[in-house]
Amino acid sequence: MTVPLFLYGPMAEHDFLTAALGADRPGLAPEAMLPDHDLSAAPASLPLPGLGGGVGAVRGRIVSDAEAVARLLYIGEVLGLGPVQQVRLSCEGQDIPARALAGRPGTLAWQADCWSGSSRMTLCEAVREIVEDMAHRPAVDLAATRAMIL
Repeated sequence: MTVPLFLYGPMAEHDFLTAALGADRPGLAPEAMLPDHDLSAAPASLPLPGLGGGVGAVRGRIVSDAEAVARLLYIGEVLGLGPVQQVRLSCEGQDIPARALAGRPGTLAWQADCWSGSSRMTLCEAVREIVEDMAHRPAVDLAATRAMIL
């Protein structure tokens, strides 16, 4: 059985999930909360947040399908969102063990309004390109070209 993957910030948004998994897959991802964590981001042109310990809770989605998890981990590796860490989520009143990509934590509190307009379009287009290359290139090779993608 595949350990679920917790997605947060832009990765939990419908547009990202559609770009990463296809139009039929976003329904696979129920909402969940990661307690005692906050999102932060580094000042950058593309605001991808990272997880940090905190007093808040991070809202996101759980993906359990093995193929979808593998695809999302590949995308995360290309985008430099590792390492993968073990977390405990709250979903529909249950405590669920899962994995999460650490992301890109930084000094700025991440806000959902960072994820709009050109940032949204740029990331989703990059994800579509990554998915197209998935069958042909190892993630580490594609990660070396990340600056050209984003």
